[in-house]
Amino acid sequence: MVVVTPSTVTAVFNAWIDADLAVNALTKMIGLHRDCITVLFTKASSGRASTGLAHPVALDLATAAARAFGPEYGLFYAEALLRGDVVVLVRVDGGDTADLASDALKRCGALDVDAR
Repeated sequence: MVVVTPSTVTAVFNAWIDADLAVNALTKMIGLHRDCITVLFTKASSGRASTGLAHPVALDLATAAARAFGPEYGLFYAEALLRGDVVVLVRVDGGDTADLASDALKRCGALDVDAR
């Protein structure tokens, strides 16, 4: 599932390699700057980190959920982080950029959390 808000596209990946591929797709194929991409993970999943990820941030679960997602999606992303998943947040201008980012994240293996 990829969640699109007016300024952020967010996706969950269960493998670092997929998150890394997504970051590369966003920067090389769409042309987004790496400063627009944040990769979140918990300390439990940090051992899987790839050196190529943009801005990886190791946070405790409560801090990550509160800072990044707010009340609507906070519990969902906190649960994903608790499972050791990797969350990719992309700041976008909206419109076509949001659609392109969403498509790229899906192609790179963003989880369909509704199917879980």
